[in-house]
Amino acid sequence: MRMRPANEADDDAIWVILEPNIRAGETRALPRDWSRADALAYWRASSHEVWVAERDEVAEREGTAARGDAATSHTRDIVGTYFLRAAQLGPGAHIANAGYMVRPDAWGAGVASTMCDHSLVRARERGFTAMQYYFVVASNERVVALWQRKGFAIVGRSPNAFQHPTLGPTDALVMYRSLEVPLVDETKAAATRSAHSPWEPCAGLPRPKPGGALASEVSRTLRSGRAPWGSPCRVPRPPRAASAAQPRP
Repeated sequence: MRMRPANEADDDAIWVILEPNIRAGETRALPRDWSRADALAYWRASSHEVWVAERDEVAEREGTAARGDAATSHTRDIVGTYFLRAAQLGPGAHIANAGYMVRPDAWGAGVASTMCDHSLVRARERGFTAMQYYFVVASNERVVALWQRKGFAIVGRSPNAFQHPTLGPTDALVMYRSLEVPLVDETKAAATRSAHSPWEPCAGLPRPKPGGALASEVSRTLRSGRAPWGSPCRVPRPPRAASAAQPRP
């Protein structure tokens, strides 16, 4: 899969992604009756840096009867898009925010994961110090779990903030991830955790100031055995002291 900046020629493909997600009304607080123009104006706002995720597609075209063979051609299929922006203006502009959408027929293929990884790297390149999602629909459990695997912690909850079309009033979550800790590749991290030090799962914990609120949170985290972003945090127990051999009477 390849990430690249979106351009005007991508508008049709982006609308194919946006429309079913908007019409479903299950994951984003956007008007379900938005037109193509409304949706694209929002997604491609001047404050948004927009990217698309392209998947390689190999198409076989029929060869000539005389040759009796077939030829293949490679095309790029846009299956996801995201925007990156500052979460707030002025004093809040150092925190990033992003929005992601995946074409429904590409759900479960790792598109959202790829876009999230790319957006975190891109946000750090732009000088943001953290990424915050301030309206994650709680019933979208698959996405909540994905963001937690990417290092996001649930730091707030708005009760009944989202009117789900079938579930009714649903909570919305605020999720936060610092960009001042390493952006660890999940596959490599998993291999490291299984093969090396049991401290590895906690390698991304920020170093808190003594006595601060973050210090208390990390302390509770270590006692509970869970990292603040929901991933396992195995803290090694001190080795048992070897019992001295007792002389036989």
